[in-house]
Amino acid sequence: MIRASVCAAAAVIALAIAGCAEDNGDQTIVPDGATITPATLALTVDETRNVSAAFTRDGAAVAGFPVVWTTSNPQVVSVESFGATGAIIGVGNGSADVTASAGTASAVVHVTVTGGKTGPTVQRLDIAPDPVAVPLGGVVPIHVGAVYSDGTETEVSDRVQWSSDAAAIATAAGSSVTGVAQGTANLTAAFQGLTASVAVTVGAAAPHAMKIRTAAGDTNFHVAIGGTLQLAGKEVFTDGTELDVTADAKASWTSGTPATATINNTTSKGLVTGVVAGTALITVTLNAADSPVILTTNVTLTVDPALR
Repeated sequence: MIRASVCAAAAVIALAIAGCAEDNGDQTIVPDGATITPATLALTVDETRNVSAAFTRDGAAVAGFPVVWTTSNPQVVSVESFGATGAIIGVGNGSADVTASAGTASAVVHVTVTGGKTGPTVQRLDIAPDPVAVPLGGVVPIHVGAVYSDGTETEVSDRVQWSSDAAAIATAAGSSVTGVAQGTANLTAAFQGLTASVAVTVGAAAPHAMKIRTAAGDTNFHVAIGGTLQLAGKEVFTDGTELDVTADAKASWTSGTPATATINNTTSKGLVTGVVAGTALITVTLNAADSPVILTTNVTLTVDPALR
């Protein structure tokens, strides 16, 4: 069962920062001071309030640069950025800090949220699969479930904060794990004060796709009537490397319209011959022993009329 996140929408009006940026030629004014008004805020769940950030340089108000708004706990408070104005939304009971930053200057508003419904609490986090195996350069799905005191479970993969004890080997974001380099790493998911870890093994790169190019390496799939064009089938691995499988025994070449163009699938695999003007869908399929799936792709070949 997936529990919907509490969310509130409210209309907000962006407020201008007092003062204006100095004319400093091609140089950009970098603020060295910041304040937020108000500095503290009390909200109820689903309530939205606006706060304003003001920035200074050497004591003078400045403006005209991006302002980044962040929250220390999105399960308690969310924030929407409207330049110097932040729309702060109460999400769940608790407290959180909302920060407005521009350059090296930042200011914080402390927010307390009350009035949320009481109910089951999160008891633990479950991660699946456990352990995780991912090929080099590959991405595999991972799921994090929050198990509540009433026995229900909610997927929170897109709400957890991931960390890795070996980011040079494996990282995670949302519901995906990425294999960076071969080796092992431990990934930790954090949610509402609870954590859970999973071991990750990054193995060798794995085949995951096919592509077709001409023998010259381009995608100019044109041939004249009676002419020939050599195509090349490339097995693409998760780390971006490629292997030419044009003549592989497990590679199969077909033409969707043999009356327009034929393709050799025996002695000179991938060799196309134009028959009549038109188009034909050329497909290569690889059922390689080192691949857990059948890889296939296709391209549209154009047979051009003979020159007169």
